[in-house]
Amino acid sequence: MKIRGILFDVDGTLVDTREAYREANTHAMTCGLVEVENAQLQEWLEEWIPFGDMLMDLNLSAEVEAVLRSVRRQKLLSILRERSPWIPGAPQLLTTLRTAGTPRALVTAASTTHVNILDEALSLHYYLDIAITRDDVGAFGKPHPRGLQMAADRVQVPHKECLYIGNELNDVRAAKNAGMLACLVETGEKDSDAAGECDEWFASLKEFHNFLRAKRILTP
Repeated sequence: MKIRGILFDVDGTLVDTREAYREANTHAMTCGLVEVENAQLQEWLEEWIPFGDMLMDLNLSAEVEAVLRSVRRQKLLSILRERSPWIPGAPQLLTTLRTAGTPRALVTAASTTHVNILDEALSLHYYLDIAITRDDVGAFGKPHPRGLQMAADRVQVPHKECLYIGNELNDVRAAKNAGMLACLVETGEKDSDAAGECDEWFASLKEFHNFLRAKRILTP
């Protein structure tokens, strides 16, 4: 196995943002712009239903949807400014990769503003060579491979010599579409579909770290 570049997702992979998203979703749905029964909201939250799917269920006008997305986005960014905890094992893993001189990049569906806030809190730029956000790829978000391909090109590693690790099905499919090793780390609810499609599955970043050592991927 010849792997020279490591590409990461960020939300739920390196940074624990699950509760921040949960709070932002709750805020948007209870801000007074829409009427949502508490039982319905709790069901969505317990099942981790994506915000976009919540909006679809409500069958709102485009104008109201846009306002709710803005309310939710501003609340999320506010929360992230206050707290952006690492996923356990993330800083140790990134430090090892940096020390080894392994090319490493971030590829995320989040906005550049979102990543900049995380960077201010956690100094992501210290650990990673580059970051590709949704603002860089436009309509070609995951599972389209464009972001991963851009990242590999910028760190000057052939696509087939990179791996991408994330925590969702779209991460796995983006990696496969880019011709990269598709790795999944389980940091929250188990994604059975993603686990079934990935090349390598890990229960934690520590386990992923050990995998890199065992496969001598960290050896120059």
